Amino acid sequence: MNMHNKIKSIEDYKNALEESLFDDTTMGRILSFCILIGIFLIISHFTILAIIVIPIVLYFYIPKKRKEDNFLNEVNMSKEDAQDCYRSLLDIEPYMPVIQSICKFNQEETDNQMKALKKWYDIDFNAVKYVKHDLITGYRENKWETSIAYIKSQDISEQKKLVDRLFLLSTLEDGIHNDEWQMLMQIMYALNFNKHYLAYYKDRYGSLRTEFEDYEREEKTTTIEYSSSNLKEYYAILGLEEGASIEEVKRAYHELALQHHPDLPKNADRVKECEEMMVKINKAYDIVKDNCSRTS
Repeated sequence: MNMHNKIKSIEDYKNALEESLFDDTTMGRILSFCILIGIFLIISHFTILAIIVIPIVLYFYIPKKRKEDNFLNEVNMSKEDAQDCYRSLLDIEPYMPVIQSICKFNQEETDNQMKALKKWYDIDFNAVKYVKHDLITGYRENKWETSIAYIKSQDISEQKKLVDRLFLLSTLEDGIHNDEWQMLMQIMYALNFNKHYLAYYKDRYGSLRTEFEDYEREEKTTTIEYSSSNLKEYYAILGLEEGASIEEVKRAYHELALQHHPDLPKNADRVKECEEMMVKINKAYDIVKDNCSRTS
């Protein structure tokens, strides 16, 4: 049977690599040691014992080596590439159930999500289709719980790095929809993120939400009265005229965030500029929204 018919997922592919590749250093040492023992036995006139020992070693070594060669030919990889692939799969496999729980909401973006995952986890070309398969097909509930437990065992910087990536995977095209947002919140609650971390992510990524009915960005109300000229400046930042409805204000804010948010992949080469732009956009949004509330 063709080996590719047996491999369906990351776990299958990782296991196939694990079973088919053996540790050159360990096996090489064993082989060298046994050959030296054989030579010593022959020199010491224990030829019969040497004749017994050497074939036993070769009996275990040769089939293992043949299995490895057959596997490498099957997947068209050098051993070095296969070992690199195995390491990259070890990096991503524990996170995949949680990653898939976000990616499942927007399978039209799977190819773009794959590009991001390849960059972050250095996924080998030969493993791409298995990672993509797992993104689409999903995992059993116990796998998700196991993944969460593994992530919780990592230090907080690794947990935050993953959550940052999950937010980016959900904002590749038109922003974060409610189902994606709720899943992101569920993941952070499962990881026991404290209220400060939760507030940080809500504030940083709330502008990328596509639905604002239960918008959770911290309210920035003020008692300051702004002159008409000042208000025009803030409306202009949002690309609006005075008198715009609150729905128009929210829509303009979201569209600007999709253009200038510093965490979006398309803005990787202008992060500082986008950070400064989002400060202006956030301030304008808070002031204009507050003005809408006063005049409604």
